[in-house]
Amino acid sequence: MTVENSKKIEQGKKTNANLVKIARRLFSQKGYANTSTEEIVQVAGVTRGALYHHFNGKKGLFLAAFDDAQIDIENSLLKVLNKPGDPWERFLTANYTFLKACMHPEIQQIVAIDAPAILGWHEWRRIDAIRTTRLLKDVLLDLINEGIIKPLPIEALVHFIGGAANELAIWIAQSKEPKKALEEASLTMKTVLSSSLIRD
Repeated sequence: MTVENSKKIEQGKKTNANLVKIARRLFSQKGYANTSTEEIVQVAGVTRGALYHHFNGKKGLFLAAFDDAQIDIENSLLKVLNKPGDPWERFLTANYTFLKACMHPEIQQIVAIDAPAILGWHEWRRIDAIRTTRLLKDVLLDLINEGIIKPLPIEALVHFIGGAANELAIWIAQSKEPKKALEEASLTMKTVLSSSLIRD
């Protein structure tokens, strides 16, 4: 690889990252429908051709912004789950962290409000499975193997808890009193999840 080609690749990565960063900000502030590609490229300081080269249009850029937001959620959950301490308490804290993360303007608008409508249910689920669903399954298997929760069918358990968490996140995002909704959602999740405990 020549020095010139290396510079082009590096510049391409920077352009890609910058477009995603700007798109996340604009999509979260104005919503997908009210954000134009013209505004995105103007703020990013690139041509429309550059946007289409990297993302094949507005929807492709939104998909990248959504995936980037999902990575942020995953990292925040890993930060909690990798801490020392009681595995069950870490799991409950991770659930609360997920719901609270969905109150952040960027996460709320992009992940909880726009993504299901823009990407469609199947694509939204596919990306969610790559990120949070996979992580949830690993955590639940650990809790089962350590004898902390009942050995319920893992796939059913993952979809039950993951589905409930996603629905609660959307409900919180649409609530007129999100802080109150967060506390109610967290209490409900903790109460329901505690029924799976083997120990008190």
